[in-house]
Amino acid sequence: MVNFRRIKSQVDAPVELVISIIILLASLSIAMLIFGNTSEQQCQSTVKGEIQKIQLAMQDLALQSPPASRKIYLTLPDCGSRSTDLLRFVYFSRPQYCGACPGHFAGCWKLQIASFNKATQTYTSSDEICVDVAGDMVLAQSQNPECEDITNAPCPDGGADCENGLDRVYNVDDPTTSVSRWSTLTTKARSYEITMSKGIANCPNSALGAQCPEISICAQIPNK
Repeated sequence: MVNFRRIKSQVDAPVELVISIIILLASLSIAMLIFGNTSEQQCQSTVKGEIQKIQLAMQDLALQSPPASRKIYLTLPDCGSRSTDLLRFVYFSRPQYCGACPGHFAGCWKLQIASFNKATQTYTSSDEICVDVAGDMVLAQSQNPECEDITNAPCPDGGADCENGLDRVYNVDDPTTSVSRWSTLTTKARSYEITMSKGIANCPNSALGAQCPEISICAQIPNK
């Protein structure tokens, strides 16, 4: 009987060890998953905080008399599989696209960031925040030749098929008939120095030569 119990305990020991290792590995996997998700969420919060710098600068600049300018420094880290490949300034002239912007019933400005999906060769908007400035504000690229290019389309190639649903708000053939106006920066670096200057320009789609406030944008890569 004694020998039988000794043999049984010797057989059970490796089984218990294997079970303990399995439980340990499962616990570590869960912990790493939670840690990874938490780190990515913190990273995304950091990116949103960086974009809010632009929001606050635009809102402050909109209240100033020209000439006036604001300079901000952005850091746009990659968050896991999500990168910041586009920084978009967009005005929507239809209220159905402004539900998240309180008080903007006729139209709204938004800042968007988008990531490029290599598998589908399309972009996906990941975050957007409302900017409380007037709808007649004109955004333009600075005339400084050292500034990075900013396109007047939602994507670098000028198409609307670069992201699902954009064809509803952007007309590739005639952008002036679109319900949106775009200024898009393709991010080639993770850090930027952005200077925004306020002036006066012709109002968009105005045949009478009316004047509207303008914010020109100059995005530069530090130490380039």
